[in-house]
Order: sequence, then structure tokens, then C-alpha cells
Amino acid sequence: MFLRGEIRASELWLVVIAALVGAAAGLATIAIGMAAHGLQELFYNIDFDERLSALTRIDPWRLVALPLGGAVLVTAGWLWGRTRRATPVDPVEANALRGGQMSLRDSLFVAFQTVVSNGFGASVGLEAAYAQIGGALASITGRAFNLRRSDLRTFVGAGAGAAIAAAFGAPLTGAFYAFEIIIGSYTIANIAPVVAAALAATLMTRLANFEPMVVRIGATQDLLLSHYLLFAGLAWSAPSSASA
Repeated sequence: MFLRGEIRASELWLVVIAALVGAAAGLATIAIGMAAHGLQELFYNIDFDERLSALTRIDPWRLVALPLGGAVLVTAGWLWGRTRRATPVDPVEANALRGGQMSLRDSLFVAFQTVVSNGFGASVGLEAAYAQIGGALASITGRAFNLRRSDLRTFVGAGAGAAIAAAFGAPLTGAFYAFEIIIGSYTIANIAPVVAAALAATLMTRLANFEPMVVRIGATQDLLLSHYLLFAGLAWSAPSSASA
């Protein structure tokens, strides 16, 4: 009880706990990514450092994994519906309507569905699983320390944002994801926990030598002064066009 009181009364403690939540979200992100990629290696015979979406050719017989994955999802959904009537709550809904309350059990099922879909070759990203588990870990941690409603909402945003930061190796992206999508606002009080969680999650992926999803863009030519002048002209004309 004393520790709970100290955490609720100290902003520094909240930042420390948020960083630990971020580290846990980073580890969960690594586990989810490796599980999905392991399934892709199994069904599509890709190398560890290859991406399924980057393949130029797939043996037609391997596409049997797609209906097989669908069958697994249908069966799992049917079994889940028989034992669990409630619909899983994502971090956005949890913060908007439930004060940051999330179920770890439901979140694990969402992660399972996403990993199966992605691992069996469906055109589905893993971002939903990352954010779901990150938010759920933050929610159960915040409830364990009996945090206030506002602090719990901040924690859920920090956990979800940390998972996104770990997935893409981009702590600022994860932090802004937390602010704009999950929490829905920027305040002085929530900046430190969210940023600490995002940095801790990214650090975990570095320590584990886990390669995040990186989008590589190659420029066809160097930008010249004339290009920047054109960009400036577009930026200057945009407000006047919008007002018209």
C-alpha cells in the first residue's frame, strides 16, 4: 500500500514504471514478430532475413497455407465465442470509454489472431497485435498500482506507443501514436511517461538485435534549390486554396 501511494504521488515513479512497461512492450513486440515470421519461414520457406511481402515468386502449392490459416481462425473464433461473450477492447476504445481498462486474456487472443493471419500469409500487418499487447500490459500494470483514471489512460497510451516504437525502431513515431491515437491529447504530465516507454521499448529491440520493420526509400536524384522553391510555393498556396 505504501508503494502504491508513493507511485501515485510521484511523477518520477510514474516515469520509471512507464519505462519498465515500455521495455515489456518491446519484448512482447519481439515475440510477436518472431512468431509470425517463424510461421512464414515454415510455410513459405523464406530465410530469416527475408520478408514475405518482398518475394517475387511463391511455389503455388505453398498457397494452401492461406485456407489453412483461415480454418484455424474460424475454429479459434468459434471456440472463443463459446467461452467468452465479450468483444475484445482495443486501446483506443479502452481509453475513450473504459478509463484504460483492458483484458490481458482478450488481448492475447487478438494477438493470436493477428499472428496467425500474418504468419499464414494473409495481407495483414502486425500493428494491431503490437498495440493491443502493449496497451494491455500497461493497463494491468497500472491497475496493479491502483493508478488514477487519468494516469491509467496515459499508461495505456504509453504501452501501445512503446510497442509501435519497438516495431518500427522509431521512438518519436511511437510517442506521437500514443498522443494522437490512443490518449488523444498532449499535456505536460503525459509527455515524460510516454517518451520514456517509447525509448525503453526501442532500446530493448536494440539489445535483442531485433531488426524492426524499416521502409527503405531511394531518391532518384538530389534535391536542388529549385525543388525547395517549388515546395515553398506549394506550402504558401495551400492555405489560400483551402480557404477558397
